[in-house]
Parts: sequence; C-alpha cells; structure tokens
Amino acid sequence: MVEYVDIVIIGAGILGCFAARAFSAYDLKTIVLEKREDVCTMISKGNTGIVYAGYDMHPGSLKANLTVKSNSEFEDLCNELGVPFYRCGSLMISYGPNGDRSLEKKLEHGRQNGVPNLKMISGEEAQKMEPNLKQGITKALYAETTGVVNPWELGIAAFENARSNGVSFRFMEEVKSCEASEDGILLKTTSDNGHSDKEHTYVAKYVINCAGSDASTVRELLFPKTIGIHHTRANYLVYEQGKERTVSRVVFYEPEQKDKALTLAPTLDRHLIIGATESESDDQPTYATDREDLERLLSFTRDILPEMDASTLLNQFGSARPNPYLYDDPSAHLSDFNIAEDDRMISLIGIKTPGITCAYELGKLVADKIIERIGEVKENSNYDPIRIPPEPFSVLRYNSAVDGPIICACNLVTERMIRDAVKRGATTINGIRRRTSAGMGRCQGAECEEAIIKILADELEISIQEVTKDGTGSTIII
Repeated sequence: MVEYVDIVIIGAGILGCFAARAFSAYDLKTIVLEKREDVCTMISKGNTGIVYAGYDMHPGSLKANLTVKSNSEFEDLCNELGVPFYRCGSLMISYGPNGDRSLEKKLEHGRQNGVPNLKMISGEEAQKMEPNLKQGITKALYAETTGVVNPWELGIAAFENARSNGVSFRFMEEVKSCEASEDGILLKTTSDNGHSDKEHTYVAKYVINCAGSDASTVRELLFPKTIGIHHTRANYLVYEQGKERTVSRVVFYEPEQKDKALTLAPTLDRHLIIGATESESDDQPTYATDREDLERLLSFTRDILPEMDASTLLNQFGSARPNPYLYDDPSAHLSDFNIAEDDRMISLIGIKTPGITCAYELGKLVADKIIERIGEVKENSNYDPIRIPPEPFSVLRYNSAVDGPIICACNLVTERMIRDAVKRGATTINGIRRRTSAGMGRCQGAECEEAIIKILADELEISIQEVTKDGTGSTIII
C-alpha cells in the first residue's frame, strides 16, 4: 500500500523536529521518518548547548545572519516551547599576542555581523568576572548575548509541539530508496519493530532531508554526488559545579599555538561541560569516547581551572561531527550552512555548530522555500505554537499516592514523571534521562537505573531483557 503525503522529513534530530514544527503551521500532510527509536539520539545529543552570539562566523554568510537573528529570538522561542534558557554571556580569552590578534579579528567580524553588546575587555577585567580561570589572561572578548539551553529539551519540545499540531512521526523506519515519480518522490522504507522487518512506500510531493550523518547518503539515493560528509570524533567532560559555580559564563579558550580551541559551558542544571576535542574518525560516525582525547581534556582542565576539584567529575561522553566537503574539491573549506536544493528535495548537509542555535530558523527557512514552490497554502487553523512542559517536581505538591516513590533521589524524579516520559515518547534509559534527568545526578544512575528499567518494561509491555540503554545494540540485561 502506498501512502500519499505532502511533506516527508527524513530524520528526527533537532533540525528535523524544527522543520516539522515549521510545516505544522500549514494545512499539509507532513510525516517524519526516523530510523532510530526516538528523537535527538545522534548528532543532536552530543554538544554543549550554547546559543552563540554570532561573532565567530564569516560576515555576510548565511550562518552569521541566522545566528544573530536566532540569538535575538531565543527567549521568545523558549517561552513558546516551555524550555528554560539562560543568557549568561561569554568570554573568549587569550593568553598572548597570537590569541589577542584572533580576538581582534573576531571583534571586527562581530561588528560587521551586527552582534549587540560585544566588546573587548582587559585580562584583568576578565579575571575579575571569572576568578577561577588560570591567571595571565591578556585579553577577552565579552559577548553579553551568548546563552545556554538544554539541547535535548529543546529538540524534544519542538517534536512534541509539531506532533500536537498534526505532524506524524514514524520511528524505527529507515529510508532505503528514493526515485522520482509523476506525483513527486517515491520513498521505500524498512520498519524494524524488533521482531520482523516491514516495508512501507510513500509518495511525497516534497522531501526535506535532515538525516544528519546520513544526509549526503540520502540525497545520493536520487541525485548526483556533490557534497559528502567526513566525520570527526568529539569528546566532552561533565563536572558538577554545586551552588558556587566554578565558571558562571561560557568561556572560549583561544590557544596561543595552533591547536583546537576549547570551551567551558555552564549548564542549566549547574554542571560544567568542557570540550570538545576533535580527532579523526572513520567513514562512519562514532559516539564512543577516546582515551587520548579524554586525557587531553583532563590536562586542559587542570591547566585552565587549577582550583577545579577533580572529584566533581561526573561523566564523559563522545559525539560525532559532520564535516561537509565537495567531491570535486575535497580541500575546499565549506564553512557555511550547506543547503542543497534539488527537484522536490531540500537537503541540510553537514550542519554542525551553531546548529542548535539556528535550528528554528533553519526549519523555518526550508519550510518557506517549499511553501514558495507550492504556491498558495492554507494555514493550519488549529496551529498552536505553545507547548506546555511537564510539571517539575515540587516538594510542596508531592503526593506519594499520586506521584509514586521518588526513583531518582539525586534529581528528584518520581515514578509518575518517568511513566509520563514514556507516554511522551521515551523508549530507552537515555530517553528517560533526556526527558527527566533521572540518572544524571551524582550517582549517575547507580541507585535508580534498575527501577527505571522495570518501569520501562512495564510501560512498553516488554521484558526487562528487551530494555536498552540507547537503542539497538545497547542491551543492559542479558
């Protein structure tokens, strides 16, 4: 059986979820095909959650324009979606003449890009603002508008809002082939329910390719090779900050020697993320951590934050970064957002930093391009941009008879909150973590993971042996 739709979005990462939200404002039949079991499970899950100011992009580029615009709108967006956002500001620091010159260049770029309240300050001023940083800062570029957001929460909120406005999300469904048809693009998928594979066929008038690491591969199912993706590996450390923050603002470290610039990002839950290293990977993206990279990060932390308590290290995680390149000229530096516009398909290829910042604007951009192609389209009369977030834990409102026991004592997550997370789409341990923060506290799940597994098995009506940490290949109990 063939299903005819107006729009197919491939990939339910943060870009796919925001594209879906943008299309949900129109009277169009829109579906999202995601090969994994949940939203935001791959590239979207591994980053610092920084909302960039926009000075670190080449003037006049799409990336620069969208970053500055997105930054100015971020409070309004987060208010609509019920997502916390903290405009903490940022310091880009240097420790010598080479770093100083780099900061001066970025200041000029920021002014050309229209970044508000951007200024150069002395090392002494920066040291007063962030006294725990290594002494000897020579200059710092202060950007008042930089902020931080929880990237998982943002992507999940966009998904929930798009779904409530009529978009259908199909999980565990991978696109295997695309071909042109009289009515648009014919897509064939394989759906894996864990027991058997089923094939589905769709005909879409238009396709939005937000397949992340697979974006170039998906495009090449139908169109000639032009842009490929080379993956590099990124590693991060997570520290617990406590009431007295070690670092209060985002700090970008501009190295004096030619080396990877590194970042310190305070999170909304009083953690500190330090990263990312960047090292070569194979052709396939890898999300595993690398020992050498982690040792480099630990050394950097000891150097830049000499008073940091090593015992507050909570976790480490790895991610993959997609680096786009031209097949005809692999050495060409593709620094801007790459949007390939083909017949009936628009592909977002190799979107990385500042992808989280610009996800809303990129989703709106591709939707506007398709609406322009279609012509006159009715608006969705029931569209509501407001998403009501789940109720957080409250000591005053807690009722054990209604809420059940507190499962995660570190972050005060109840049984009811975990069961609600499953109803909202969580199917794995990490899916619960991303929605509730259960298991992300000081004990890192040592005290609550067993209970979460049992709740997941009960809600999903599966055995505890079938519960996974993060999808296929991550079985916990054998």
